[in-house]
Amino acid sequence: MIKLKRESCQAKYFILFLISFFVFLLLDQVTKWWAMTHLANQTIQIIPGFFDLTLRKNVGSAFGIRLLNPFTHFMMTIVITVVFLYFVLRFLGNWKWWFFLGAGLFMSGAWGNLIDRLRLGFVIDFFEPSIWATFNVADIAIIAGLVLIFIQIWVQGSAFEETKNQGV
Repeated sequence: MIKLKRESCQAKYFILFLISFFVFLLLDQVTKWWAMTHLANQTIQIIPGFFDLTLRKNVGSAFGIRLLNPFTHFMMTIVITVVFLYFVLRFLGNWKWWFFLGAGLFMSGAWGNLIDRLRLGFVIDFFEPSIWATFNVADIAIIAGLVLIFIQIWVQGSAFEETKNQGV
């Protein structure tokens, strides 16, 4: 009975990973399509002087800084995907649901930007706050995913240390 419950929980976590990946990848691509078709010749002010929707073609890496060529981006995304899938499958029963949500978000963001890079030669960015670099849904997913993953690692590490200290 316990094994069946654990396997059911593991399946739910993996489904959460897949759903978060595909939903946010789709959301990213749809919003980028919208930006390309509706922001090509205009900027939409959301909060004047603070936040606009403006189409930007990011040929660089993170925040527009040119660090890597397209092939290196592709290879890094493949390696990151393989590593994440390994951890998702290897530790399916050890981590909480937010790790799998975070992994799905992170991967959707990485693949969303990679799709742009391979298809267009640049990444479509359109959220433009006046105090930060222009970004997109994929960037939001990457940051949110990393936050959830780091929370899991921190909680797991704290639990490990507490268990280790109790054994002393």
